Amino acid sequence: YNRSITLWDLQKQEAVRELPRNARALAFSKDGSLLAAAGRDKIVRLWDPRSGQLILELKGHQAELSALAFSPDQRRLASAGGYGGSSKDNEIRLWDVATGEQLGILTDDNQRLDKLPDAIYALDFSRDGKRIGSSGPYVTRIWNVERRKVVHRLEECSYDVAFSPVADRLVTCGEFGIYDSQNGERLVELAGNVGVYGCVAYSHDGTLIASGNPRGFVQLWDAETGREIVLRSGHEGGVRSVAFSPDGTVAASISREDATLRVWGTSTGKQLQKIPVTWRGQDVWWNEEGSDVWFAPYGREIVTWTSDMRVLYWRLGSPRQRSLPLDKSKTPSPSYTSATAMAYSQDGNRMAVMQYSGSSNVTVGIFELDGGKPVASLEPFEGRSSSDAWISSM
Repeated sequence: YNRSITLWDLQKQEAVRELPRNARALAFSKDGSLLAAAGRDKIVRLWDPRSGQLILELKGHQAELSALAFSPDQRRLASAGGYGGSSKDNEIRLWDVATGEQLGILTDDNQRLDKLPDAIYALDFSRDGKRIGSSGPYVTRIWNVERRKVVHRLEECSYDVAFSPVADRLVTCGEFGIYDSQNGERLVELAGNVGVYGCVAYSHDGTLIASGNPRGFVQLWDAETGREIVLRSGHEGGVRSVAFSPDGTVAASISREDATLRVWGTSTGKQLQKIPVTWRGQDVWWNEEGSDVWFAPYGREIVTWTSDMRVLYWRLGSPRQRSLPLDKSKTPSPSYTSATAMAYSQDGNRMAVMQYSGSSNVTVGIFELDGGKPVASLEPFEGRSSSDAWISSM
């Protein structure tokens, strides 16, 4: 890796500054005045991103770091990791941002988990700053910051989670259920067997939940009571993604294994469409082809993509496909460039694409979906293979 942190001007689409430190975790303060960085050397650094000046070094961790989060009021910083250390080094440390003083250490006293090399992958503060959520390979925890105590544990890994758009609730696959997103309390236990590798989605009005599992089942749930509304075993392979139309009247599911996209009526559970999809790339863990399905904002078309950098549209009720090739002529090796992940903007106007060109660097391209023309290209993954890079929905 290039052992530096690169800061980008998004409007000009160019790098403006490099900070001479490697990092596994980065976090901006809410107002953008501070950048926290941490990584292999076990030190948390606070930078002024405008000037590039190093402000503070926070020392105390005994293992490599991988997660950082500022509190909403920007007065505190949480840091954690656990890589390369003992099972005792997976604590969360709290820091005073103004002085660099260590305010406390959060440790889990669960003896069973204490014996595991339980690194922390991600951190976040609640909206009021009173709780912290942390996730790792064996457990997700919610902490009371003032008491420095765990208030809830989810002891199953989950590859997907969805937040309600209208309430402080979330649904997760591992311990399948509906949870209070503020305190982690399980409000409703869902009876389905979604499993760690399942997928979930909320309807736009928050009244329905869709789930899919590796055995090909698609289920619909009442988001308030947890009552199962629909159970269908339509796919002949694992379901990798589910989505609701904007009005909630239909849901879509997609499977890489059986190469189909299916549309379901949410009131009856009846399969309305079965659409074959031809995948273009290898079915390997770092290629997300076949793992995304979206509805266009106007609700009449379903959207997915293929590795040869095409965005595919199907109109509801019609077998006709509209294919939009994204212009890759400006990539370093157009003939060899493929997509390994994509993210669809909420307004339906743009697509972010993880682009891979064999031995060349992984880049992120931003494309207008009115014509497929590139509008920006970022190169934040210098020296890394496609298996090291992911992209999240915009």
